[in-house]
Amino acid sequence: MKQNSKFLFVFLALGLFLSCARTPQQLVSEKPVVTTVDLASEKGRDSVVCVVSWVGTEIGTEIGNGSGFFVDTDKIVTNIHVIAHPGPIFAKLVDKETVWEVEGVSAYDVKNDLVILKVVGEGIPLPLSESSTVRSDEPIVVVGYPDGKYKVTVGTINSIRSSDKWIRMKSDISGGNSGGPVLNSKGQVIGVHASVDSFYSYAIPSSVLKALLAKSKPMESLTEWQKRDDISAYAYFVQGANKHNAAHYEAAIADLDKVIQLDPKSIYAYPKRGLVKSALDDYEGAINDYNKAIKINPEYFEVYYNRGNAEFKLGESKFVRGNTKEAENLYRRAVESYTQAIQINPGYATAYQNRGVVKFKLGESESARGNVKEVRSLYEMAINDWTQVIKLNPKYLSAYKNRAVVQLKLSEFIAVQSNIAAQQLYESVIQDCTQVIHLDSQDADAYNKRGVARFRLGKSESIHGSTKKAQGLYAKAIEDYTQAIEIKPEYTDAYNNRAQVQLRLGGSKADQVDKVAAQPHYQSAIHDWTQVIKLDSGYPDAYYNRGNTRYFLGEFRASWGDIGEAKQLYEEAIEDYTRVIEMDPKFAYAYNNRGYAKCLLGKSEAAKGNLEKARNLYEAAITDSDTAIKLRN
Repeated sequence: MKQNSKFLFVFLALGLFLSCARTPQQLVSEKPVVTTVDLASEKGRDSVVCVVSWVGTEIGTEIGNGSGFFVDTDKIVTNIHVIAHPGPIFAKLVDKETVWEVEGVSAYDVKNDLVILKVVGEGIPLPLSESSTVRSDEPIVVVGYPDGKYKVTVGTINSIRSSDKWIRMKSDISGGNSGGPVLNSKGQVIGVHASVDSFYSYAIPSSVLKALLAKSKPMESLTEWQKRDDISAYAYFVQGANKHNAAHYEAAIADLDKVIQLDPKSIYAYPKRGLVKSALDDYEGAINDYNKAIKINPEYFEVYYNRGNAEFKLGESKFVRGNTKEAENLYRRAVESYTQAIQINPGYATAYQNRGVVKFKLGESESARGNVKEVRSLYEMAINDWTQVIKLNPKYLSAYKNRAVVQLKLSEFIAVQSNIAAQQLYESVIQDCTQVIHLDSQDADAYNKRGVARFRLGKSESIHGSTKKAQGLYAKAIEDYTQAIEIKPEYTDAYNNRAQVQLRLGGSKADQVDKVAAQPHYQSAIHDWTQVIKLDSGYPDAYYNRGNTRYFLGEFRASWGDIGEAKQLYEEAIEDYTRVIEMDPKFAYAYNNRGYAKCLLGKSEAAKGNLEKARNLYEAAITDSDTAIKLRN
């Protein structure tokens, strides 16, 4: 099974994309960034340390790296999760020569993942600022040791989380920065970096750090401190998270269970265990864990998002088993979960993306019941969600794809009431598919869908008498299908779609009494449906359509006096209709059209004096017509 906290659905036919694209991070303006980076880099080299630990595992000893910084001449602050595992700890500077041994712990705050370490020797403390003064969009710098290497990263303040006052930041930071300082433009500490999610980094505010420093107690040995239950909980969490990342799901759950036994109110364990359970397809268990996590921290927007994913996946499993009502209830719950994530984080593009998919699924259910009004409303809401995704991230490929699919479906309902509105949808689909092709020139599905939209728009223009414009659109649709086939040579839908357009374009030429120009399109249509049959011999519509095209082409050849070729085409058409009837004995139109072909073939035989053969063909035609009438009544 695959890890799947942000899952993906296939484009076209029955599926739409749910994505895990990350919203682009905003960069701060150039001038303050340069100043702050220079200042932070200089200060960091003397005060920010790499916190190194030796961690015992089942396969031996591993080296772990985190970050920290001096808050007093002999005290370093870092995150608890960096040093929770039993084993020795030391700190070093970027110069790799200055090293401090950790004597013990002078203070810690389990809720805020913060610990003050007493070291042997002295360092240069960083000045602390007041975190309550920070403002949204304020430039910041994070200093630390991702992958054990010194790095200065710029970003901006997004907001302050109201539940615990943690600072939410827009910056491209990895986990190795845990424990490092977050500095303002003056080089003062406003927070301690603690965690990252798909969109933001988070820092413990300096006010919490100041309060912890004021509570410093006599030093406790590191070994004894690491044995505490609340600290062991952190160690098990890190171990479980690593096992989750390595796809060792059962082992990860065992570790996370221990976290919860030691700390039932852990703000990290329930969300992580929910992800692991989802990876094991235990969606009900995952939802329960997400609900518990939300009770502990109702502002954790990714938990709402992941709960929505689990609710949707559980709904899908119910739907497959035929439990439609349960499935729809779960879909609605998923919509609500995504909505809650969006309310907390309005820039959460993937939540809009997935909410659009679920609304589409609900629309499909309403379509099966014939509830046209509800279908239109849900499709339109899905389209609005993907439009919002594109506003947030104009390069979000799957949003364009999804929107194109559902706009085509919506056009089927709109066209009955408003041809102008349907045309607008077709044009929008063309634009979306063009954008997909711009982003990915090898996307065969986008060419195919654009061809469908151009074909439908052409039919609409034809209805309004714009024959030349219609023919131009048909020609462009054929180009799109041809491109799709070049990319994907066994693309059955593209062959089928191209054949339909060739037939339509041939008919348009014939209506203009240009039979010479019409014939190559009919022949191309026959070729494409033959290819469809080679790829899918169990597709009755391909035989039926090929039979129709052979019938039309036979009429052309007969009108030019080419009786021999016309006869052959009628016989081939009859073979196609017969194959359809063998596959689907209740296909009334196949009987009807086979009757017409037999009648024309009989006429041809009569002209040559073969009266007995003509009579047999006429009688067979009557039988087919009678069968068609019975089936249609």
